[in-house]
Amino acid sequence: MTNKYLVGWRATPPTISHKLMAIPARGGVNAPEFVSYIAQPDTTPAVRDVPCISFKFKTLDADALLFLHYFANKTQDEPSYLFWLELKQGKLLASHLLDENVETRKTRSTSACLTSLSSPHQYPIRIYLQKLWFSLNNKLNDDEWHTVNYTKKPMEGDLSISVDATTVGLSVYQGDAVSDWLQSLQSVSAVFIAGLSPSSEAALSKDFRHLTGCVEDILFLSANGEEPWKEIHGNLQEGTLPGCVDRCALDMPCMNGRCVNSYGSVHCDCIGTGYHGSKCEIRGNAVVSFQGFNFLEVTMFSSKEKLPMDTSHINLSFKVGKEQVVGMLFYAVGAVPVQTYLAMFIQNSRLVVNVKLGSRENRFLFKDNQPINDDSWHSVTFIHIGKHIVVELDGQRYEQAVLDGDGSFHFDGKALIGGGENMNGFPGLDNSSNLVGCLREVYIDRFNVLEALAMNSSGLSFVGGDPIFQCQYLGYPPITFPSHESTLTLDGWKNGSMDLMFDLKTAQGDGLVMLVLLDVDKKLEGRLRMELMKTALVVHVDVGTAPGQQLVRNTLTSISGINDTRWHGVALHLRDGVCTFVVDSIGSTLKYSDELSASTSVYLGGGWRGQGTGVKGCVRHIVFQGQEVIATHLINTAAANGVLLDNCPLSNPCAAGEFVCLHGGTCNAITGGAKCNCEGTNYVGAMCSYSMYKRSCAEHYYSGDHVSGVKMVDLDGQGPLSATYVNCSFSSGSVITSVEHNFAAKTLVRDVHQSSVQFNITYHSMENEQLAQLVMNSPRCRQYFSYWCFEAPLYIKKGWTVLQSPSGRRLRNYNLLFASSCDSNEKEWNVDHGYITNKDSLPIVSLQFYKMPSVAGVEETTKGTLSLGPLQCSSEFKEYRGHTATISRSQDFITLEPWKSNSFYFKFRTSGENVVMFHQTSRHKSLTAIIENAFNLRITFEMNGEFYESRVTTDRPMNDGQWHTMTVEKSLIDFRITVDYNEGFLTLPKGILIQAFTGPFLLGGMEEPPIGTEGMTGCVTEFTYNGGIAFLYDYYEHDENLQIYAGCNTACDSNPCQNDGRCVDHWSSYTCICAHPAQTGKDCSKDNTKDVVSFMREDLFLEYEPDSTDILTSNLSLGFRTIQSQALILYATDYYNNFIQMELVNETTFVFQFNSGRDVYQVKLNSTESLCPAVVMDEQVLCTHYCKDDTQCNIGMKCCPFGCGTQCVIPNAGSPLNNGDWVEVTVERHQHSTVVTVNDRKEELQVPVSLLSDVYAEPFLHPQEVVQPYQLRNKGGSSIVKTFVGGAPNTMTLLPGLKGCLRGLVVNGQPWALQDLVQIMQRLFSSKAPSLKCMNHCSENPCKNGGVCTELWVGFTCNCTGTSYSGQTCQEEYGAQFKDESMLSIPLMMKTDPPALQMQQDTLEFGFSTDQPSGILFYVRNIESSQVEERILILLNGGDLEAHIDLGAGSTMLRVLGPFNDTFRHVVVFKRFGNRVLFDVDNIGYEYETLEPVEETEFNDRHVMVVGGVETNMTSYGLDGLHGYTGCLTGLTYNGKHPLETLFRSNPEEDQSNTVHRQQCQMFQVKEDITKAITPVIPTQPSMMRTMPPWNSQAVQGVEISLPAELVSSSKINWILIGAVAGGGVAVLLLLLCCCCILRNSKNENVVLEEKQHLVKPQDEIHVVHAVRQEAAEAQCMDAPPPEETQRTPPHGIPEYVTPVHGTQTSSQVSMQQEKQEVKHTPLIESLIADKIASADSLSDDAAFRQLEAEAAAPSNDTPLWDDSTPQSNVMPATNDTVVADIKMELENTSSGAVQSVDPIPIMSENEEALLDLVALADSIAPHPTKSDSEETSV
Repeated sequence: MTNKYLVGWRATPPTISHKLMAIPARGGVNAPEFVSYIAQPDTTPAVRDVPCISFKFKTLDADALLFLHYFANKTQDEPSYLFWLELKQGKLLASHLLDENVETRKTRSTSACLTSLSSPHQYPIRIYLQKLWFSLNNKLNDDEWHTVNYTKKPMEGDLSISVDATTVGLSVYQGDAVSDWLQSLQSVSAVFIAGLSPSSEAALSKDFRHLTGCVEDILFLSANGEEPWKEIHGNLQEGTLPGCVDRCALDMPCMNGRCVNSYGSVHCDCIGTGYHGSKCEIRGNAVVSFQGFNFLEVTMFSSKEKLPMDTSHINLSFKVGKEQVVGMLFYAVGAVPVQTYLAMFIQNSRLVVNVKLGSRENRFLFKDNQPINDDSWHSVTFIHIGKHIVVELDGQRYEQAVLDGDGSFHFDGKALIGGGENMNGFPGLDNSSNLVGCLREVYIDRFNVLEALAMNSSGLSFVGGDPIFQCQYLGYPPITFPSHESTLTLDGWKNGSMDLMFDLKTAQGDGLVMLVLLDVDKKLEGRLRMELMKTALVVHVDVGTAPGQQLVRNTLTSISGINDTRWHGVALHLRDGVCTFVVDSIGSTLKYSDELSASTSVYLGGGWRGQGTGVKGCVRHIVFQGQEVIATHLINTAAANGVLLDNCPLSNPCAAGEFVCLHGGTCNAITGGAKCNCEGTNYVGAMCSYSMYKRSCAEHYYSGDHVSGVKMVDLDGQGPLSATYVNCSFSSGSVITSVEHNFAAKTLVRDVHQSSVQFNITYHSMENEQLAQLVMNSPRCRQYFSYWCFEAPLYIKKGWTVLQSPSGRRLRNYNLLFASSCDSNEKEWNVDHGYITNKDSLPIVSLQFYKMPSVAGVEETTKGTLSLGPLQCSSEFKEYRGHTATISRSQDFITLEPWKSNSFYFKFRTSGENVVMFHQTSRHKSLTAIIENAFNLRITFEMNGEFYESRVTTDRPMNDGQWHTMTVEKSLIDFRITVDYNEGFLTLPKGILIQAFTGPFLLGGMEEPPIGTEGMTGCVTEFTYNGGIAFLYDYYEHDENLQIYAGCNTACDSNPCQNDGRCVDHWSSYTCICAHPAQTGKDCSKDNTKDVVSFMREDLFLEYEPDSTDILTSNLSLGFRTIQSQALILYATDYYNNFIQMELVNETTFVFQFNSGRDVYQVKLNSTESLCPAVVMDEQVLCTHYCKDDTQCNIGMKCCPFGCGTQCVIPNAGSPLNNGDWVEVTVERHQHSTVVTVNDRKEELQVPVSLLSDVYAEPFLHPQEVVQPYQLRNKGGSSIVKTFVGGAPNTMTLLPGLKGCLRGLVVNGQPWALQDLVQIMQRLFSSKAPSLKCMNHCSENPCKNGGVCTELWVGFTCNCTGTSYSGQTCQEEYGAQFKDESMLSIPLMMKTDPPALQMQQDTLEFGFSTDQPSGILFYVRNIESSQVEERILILLNGGDLEAHIDLGAGSTMLRVLGPFNDTFRHVVVFKRFGNRVLFDVDNIGYEYETLEPVEETEFNDRHVMVVGGVETNMTSYGLDGLHGYTGCLTGLTYNGKHPLETLFRSNPEEDQSNTVHRQQCQMFQVKEDITKAITPVIPTQPSMMRTMPPWNSQAVQGVEISLPAELVSSSKINWILIGAVAGGGVAVLLLLLCCCCILRNSKNENVVLEEKQHLVKPQDEIHVVHAVRQEAAEAQCMDAPPPEETQRTPPHGIPEYVTPVHGTQTSSQVSMQQEKQEVKHTPLIESLIADKIASADSLSDDAAFRQLEAEAAAPSNDTPLWDDSTPQSNVMPATNDTVVADIKMELENTSSGAVQSVDPIPIMSENEEALLDLVALADSIAPHPTKSDSEETSV
């Protein structure tokens, strides 16, 4: 609103008189209007004289500025001076302020003369602030003229003010200092009348209401007082009107009321007229209905300052029904400086007015009057003038006097009408119930409150819904139960019948509704209970049958669905032994025989003595025992516990339309609101606002999907278009989106026998709106157009061919610049082909081909075929510099305009964590996104100090330096944030709506990031919002302080990290993450993994004495490899016994041990355990959700390989630590934690790093370390550290040292040179020095045939046990071939007295292979002279293996089922320890068996060992009937003896008997491992390979259409022209034929025709026959005999056809396999053309089109898909008519008649057609032979 003021300068002498003007208000409110005067400084010392000012004013404003004087340009040394006159509550208030300057003051007070300050400047002045009230009988805002005179004596400090006839004087200051200051004052004296200018308001920090009214006769008395009063003239004014305008006199707007002039407008006072409305034109009064839950708040004061009211006039009329015995009408209260109030209310059907103006209450009781709740209007008026009070009720006047006090109300500023909120206990209110009834004629000091409410005037607030401006009975308000504990108590039933009725509304499906405890037959307990159960109302009548016994339950149930937030009628009756339960007029009953009475009150709701959870909802129309329960009567009584009167805000938002689900989502009402079910809509979000799919193929690519194929896209995001399928091709340098259609290739569109036709093309899975959106979204699009014509022009410009795009746009001829050849209308085949690239013209969805007129009597040859390529839209894989920015510093960001659209999108690259990605500011709200770590994005919405957060967990690390996409979308109630393919939602609480943002959008950071975060460094591009892509360069290039650069410039582009280190880009610098912990250096250039040593013995170790204690507190890493199960890896300690220790505890457990103070801690890691169950196929994973690290799991859980888990251990999930592979250990020491990583396992211990600084005899309270502290001496107060690597002296520990290798020891980033120390040790004492090499020989599997390798690091050994092989690598074999009669017998020479242990043990091992089922393999026996037979026998029996053991107490047989006679090698292991026997075959793993009897454990007198047969004539030892073995035996060992090896070492080929021959046995059978190892894989989002949905669309069929009117008229004219032309053409043709015959007869040359085509008539089906070359031929006469016709078959024998109009073949069905043919280029033009046409023979038109399609899908690296810089006319230039005529073959007329025939369509690819243009160019340059009239040049 424009400020209104008048500006003038004070000068000497006074100016001429000037009458000021009216200062109007606008819009019916007090706007900031004012008049101001600014005076120049006096040049004379007359300031000591008396200045006087006088003016007149009139106004209705109770508060307004009249006059203000101050010094406008005072210096810093001068004190502040201010004097002003203002109206306050209609009274005049004069204020005077004299203050010291701001810079030197110590105290500023609003009291007069509080302190005296000594100023360092020349003006030591006191502080004064004085106010002067004018107490007049009448207020000055009565719209009458009042005169004000202001006189000041500066030197005396006296001031006098007169208003009309009243004068008041005041001494404002005194002292010489003031006089001196005034004498030397040089400031400009500024005077303001009626208000302040904006600059003055800011300078004075004053907030005055500006005057609305009139000011005139502003007079100024001269300084010497001798000249008369002069009127001040203002030379600048604004917002004033000339004269004092009386709108009431001019307009007379009020029809029935009193007109009140507001100078800029008028309003009508309708009080007492019986009319209302803005002009008092509506009969009756403004009425508002109050329903018990609503009320009206009125602001009592127009200014911020609360002023005393010494007079007041309040009037209102009310109407209530007979049930309303209580209700508040009006209430206002104040407590400062004394308590005062005015309360008007209904109590016991009578009016009560309580007034407190002094120390006592004045009370007006109308007991003798009739009840006022008679449904009639009653009027009450309250008048207060000082201590005199008048109350009128329906014309009866009652008066009282106030005995003490000042007679003024000191209200707090708000008055309540019709009730209030929680008014119980307020002073003066005997009853705080809200009103249920109507009010009208509500005036406060003639201010029509209800009329102002109807006009939405300021200062009024209707609480509890929208006001109802008519008097109607709406019933009593419902009672709301807002919590489960809310309860309403009903009393009135003890005995006899019980009746309860009410209406219920709720959104809950379960909860207690009603409860009363019963007395059953006056001696037993019972209970009557009504509750919601599964959305149905249920009544339980529970009665006791005996004391202490369980109650017997009887139940009645209603229909379900009660929780639909609609009102449901409920009735419950107990009468005459019948319980009747009715819900929505559907009743049910049950009978009871007991006498029931109430032992408690009836409780509605819950929370009473823990009897159940009460329902949250509302009840109304409660009728209990025949009496209606009045809600307003109970609400503030003890019967109501936690219930409210709020009109039951519970509703069904879905039914009411308050909550809308978009895109076909289903709205479901729930507790507290509604929820959308988006299933099946392809949209998600709280309102189904957000599409499930990306908007383009490019978004798919940059989100991480680089696989070409079919994708789903939603082209308009939140828009109305549905998602669709497209074909995405991610080729080198670009992404191409393709959409197929159903227009078949080479469709016949023009023919002499074909009518006008229209084709409406359908595109695969896309409607026209989607096609238009795709084209609009894409940087560039194109569609191939190929039209072959024979005397069939397009005539697009003339309108004979109409092509339309999805928007209905008609393509013009300039959209097809390549279309020129066919319009020549020649009788030969021509082609118009090329790409349509104008986006407004794409794609073609409708084609109209109108039949062109022909000449009567002449047979036409018109033929035209059309092929259309798919729609192809593309974008390049590059970032445009103007759209891309590199932010190189975290404190920089890009400031953009506010985000206004529903979404924004951008791509980013960063490597940071805890970085701000964007910050959208606005007043009272903001939206911020922060990347917390690689996989977590936090989104925060702040509104009015409340913060709401959500997170997005990603599959791809966001800070990997690669491109990622981020999309943020909003609806009214939620946000969706999508990073690549992962999304998160931020749904706001009910009632909070997302409004438009108005502040700047900060991309990449913010001014004050949250603690622990910083701005992003990295690249951003394609920031798309508010309908377009932001040109980021414009937003930062002007600020030189920003280090933001165009394009994406990375510090890692040069690949600075070596040794496979990963470069982390900081965009102005970089960090290398080394591939191995042992690699160091800024660029990972130092590879410490080569610093390796090996410990061949357990007693070897390295000893260091570093210069600092870093190793005890800093990070360290190393690698080790061993096959030990226990080893000390590293130990370090200092003088104070601080230590760290690394230990391999067993094959799977590693321990890092250290002290923190005097406590010892361990970090233990198990390599084969995880804190989460394994993934088993076909079983559900028990983890809560997938995770990347522990931060993504709930408190108390950890991130396991397959999700968040607690302590569920999976065995065998990792490799053992002693398998000879390298084990990498990293220890990270933080201030309050230690993190240990072993290979891929990590464990953290939250313990501070704290070292001892004192020496203790027992340093640790709970010692756990294995290594004893090393006793060190303190050198000079420094702490010496001893470090032992690979072991420790045996005097310190019993732990074995590391037998293996150790490498890459790095402490605090510094490598420790292991090999350097070893080299020194080798020079000093080589025998105790480790080796500099570490070879894992066993990793190369040197042990063959199943041998077990033992690593020695400098060598290896093989254990060949169980292999039947021997030798260093288990490859040597000593085998023999046995036959049935062969046998090997070896005597066993036993000692005379062998040890007992030797007799209790036997070990046998051998291998065999055979195809025989039976035979003795081996046995050993005692001497025959022994008293008992003892033996061990191994034999084959039916293919099974048997072991017979007899130690003298009976034979025991063990059998292993075969068959083992399968010709493969098998290994037998037999071991005996006493009576425990192991019999194993092929290392299956059988357990030991126990022999019977157990007493026999010794094998005595072993005498002979027999291999492969039976001794001659041996029938004892159970050998009778057994025969020898036929087959191969190898590697036999018995109790340390190797009989076969011994045999063949002495005789390599055979034994002495020449019966056993050396032979290698067969190999072991290679069996396929049928057990499949299940390798759990961390589940990720599947990469869904989509296919196009089924599309059964037939080829589009043409629809016959009529010629438009404009073409019909031109067609008639053309007939005449065509006839004339045809006649001339026939004459020319006859002349040519005659010449042909003459030439034929004279020449008489033979014509050789190598190949010839069939000629076809236009009405025939056109076969696409390949063009042929012809030799030079002379023209033939018509009567000459035609040569023999031959037809050439196209390549592969596949004829091609032009698709007729009604064909059914699609473009894909008629396509052929592409054949590429190399075109030979020769210098000769003739050869070039001939070869080219021959090449055209080999490639069909459809194949050429497919080749074109393939080339478009996969452009070369050098050639772009298409060049935007090339004009459309040059994309595919039209073929020159002459060149085409020269290149294409001429066909002869083969019939004697004058019938025209159509040549077959020449078949050429796009590249071949383009080559024609080159040929034409060459042809135009090369010399041509001249033609004679009688011959033609042969091509």
